[in-house]
Amino acid sequence: MFSFIGFCWDCHDPGAIEAARRLEHQLQDTPVSWTDAFSAPGMRIFCKDIRPGSIEPHRLCNEAGVILGAVFERHRDPFDPSPCRPARFDEDESRSLIETRGRRLLSAYWGRYVAFLRDRSGSRQWILHDPTSMLPCYQTRLGSVSIFFSHLPDLRSLNLPNWEIDENALRRRAAVSMFDAGNLLKNVERLYGGECVELHAASTPRRQFYWNPLTIADTDIIEDEDVATRALHASVKSSVHTWASCHESIVVRASGGLDSSIVAGCLRDAPSRPRVNCFTTFVPRNVSDTTLPWSRKIAEHLNVDPREYPRDSRVNWSALLGTPPLPQPECDLGSLELSGAEQEFATECGATAFFTGDGGDALFGSSAAKYAAREYLRLRGLHWGIWKVAQDVALMRDLTVWSVLGDALRTRRHGEPNELVQASHLRTLVSRDILNAYQNTDIVPHPWYDVSKSQRPWSTIMRIGTFSQTTPLFDPRSDPAKLGPEYVLPIFSQPSVEVGLRTPLYLTISRGRERVIARQAFVRALKAFDGQNRSGFDNSQLPDLQP
Repeated sequence: MFSFIGFCWDCHDPGAIEAARRLEHQLQDTPVSWTDAFSAPGMRIFCKDIRPGSIEPHRLCNEAGVILGAVFERHRDPFDPSPCRPARFDEDESRSLIETRGRRLLSAYWGRYVAFLRDRSGSRQWILHDPTSMLPCYQTRLGSVSIFFSHLPDLRSLNLPNWEIDENALRRRAAVSMFDAGNLLKNVERLYGGECVELHAASTPRRQFYWNPLTIADTDIIEDEDVATRALHASVKSSVHTWASCHESIVVRASGGLDSSIVAGCLRDAPSRPRVNCFTTFVPRNVSDTTLPWSRKIAEHLNVDPREYPRDSRVNWSALLGTPPLPQPECDLGSLELSGAEQEFATECGATAFFTGDGGDALFGSSAAKYAAREYLRLRGLHWGIWKVAQDVALMRDLTVWSVLGDALRTRRHGEPNELVQASHLRTLVSRDILNAYQNTDIVPHPWYDVSKSQRPWSTIMRIGTFSQTTPLFDPRSDPAKLGPEYVLPIFSQPSVEVGLRTPLYLTISRGRERVIARQAFVRALKAFDGQNRSGFDNSQLPDLQP
């Protein structure tokens, strides 16, 4: 399993230099074979289990630093569906990254990475996390040395102080479960998606977000339905094909729903032509009521025999005891149940990645559709168009148009209620004292949303959904000594996320139907599965799109 450890210190402080040297020796004395990814005054980066072409170190010129992970060039044309080229950092690009303090990575590139950058003197350093944060990054300190790492058990050899649990964070996690992204250890900080930590010998570390979904959602808003359709089609297809080029064998988790169908449809004509297999689950007693027939159509379209795994409500909770310690433990019942079967199937197929449609419900607008009238009023004011939007929302939720309009007007005037706080009372297995304490707060699920209540649109927060969490790059219960398959969420790649956020919710709903833009963008790909039009749209609506 790929992981990394990085040491950063003041290269002019003799005490810090000696402390860093001791840590390096302790790490290298372990049985683990660490690769020296980068070494320069004030910075030393190690990693292990490199997978060339997929997750590896990218060294910059003139000791400017190293970028760990996968990095691709962004298309200048937003309607270009072709795969993106792997990034190449020559002297000019390396210099540009330092001059912009890493910001150019977010505007000219995308991928899954943690960047360690430094100026020529080594007195200033920047550690930048990509917006997706699929490659975890945490920070702790030992004296004058900052330690950045991805896997907590890797630090056992460094003789660090005992970890201290933040009980308040633990209570908050119990109240809102997987939606909370806060740190559970007091002396460990998570480096969030789009966040940069700047280290300077003469000052305290500075943390700031270079990328924030609230800012993206309100910048260059796409008001034209055709433009939104073409841009979403191009960005998602390009992302799927780009990630597919990193792997020779892939397992696609094909639920038979819209999102995984889109990913599978894009994989069918990936230029790199990887081997693709399907893994799907079903409830044995309710086969006729599941999407199993649709997932079989996906497998048929890909010319493979699917692995169909029956769900079992009798989950083996003792498997949690085998999970390694993590600063933010994964709390996903589905993963606990399915990870063993998925890993076994991936081994049989020789697959190095799982592709999923995770994130589509949120990004394509399904999870947030009920807030469309609120968003319309916030962005466009009180115009006649809000009447149609309210009708669509009312039809989806079986409400009256007046109640939808009333909700939009109230939140416009008084601010939107904290949806997680309101929903926390449903957690019946959690102590009432804990829930009551949480419901008297206004804690948000991620630092991205740490703004005043009146500036916190839940339409955008729900559009991001679980993207605000730390999604594991590898199964946390897999053997860390083995280079297992990665989890790839193409829909949550930075280019497609930004298109989704910039597309208003009121464009994604019509006649009580949600995810309209996504359905239109991939109508041909969905129809190809079985010769029927599953999207509900006429192909003639999209004359410019290719399957």
